[in-house]
Amino acid sequence: MIDIPPIAELRGLDRPAAVKLLGQVERALEQLVEARGALHAMLLEPPPPPALLDVRETARRLNMSEEWVRTNGPALGIEVDLPVAGVHRYDATAVDELRQRRRADGKVRR
Repeated sequence: MIDIPPIAELRGLDRPAAVKLLGQVERALEQLVEARGALHAMLLEPPPPPALLDVRETARRLNMSEEWVRTNGPALGIEVDLPVAGVHRYDATAVDELRQRRRADGKVRR
């Protein structure tokens, strides 16, 4: 950060001090503009797609059978339909959240 005096005091600066302060202000302004651009770009990026699991890994994480996962996945909100007909994957975040809920409810064998 730079210490910028009030406008009334700027008039009292001698030329070398004014040139030095102007350089500091310009550098700070460039940094602010860069930071603003980086933040805008970051906020405009689409969020990454969820990590997807296959039925085997999903079943392992939930300590259930693959058939149970296939049957219950849609109702549990963990299944992700892919554009290929009949191909399903499971949202890793949703699976882990379900696992935590089931553990809290005592429905998961350890």
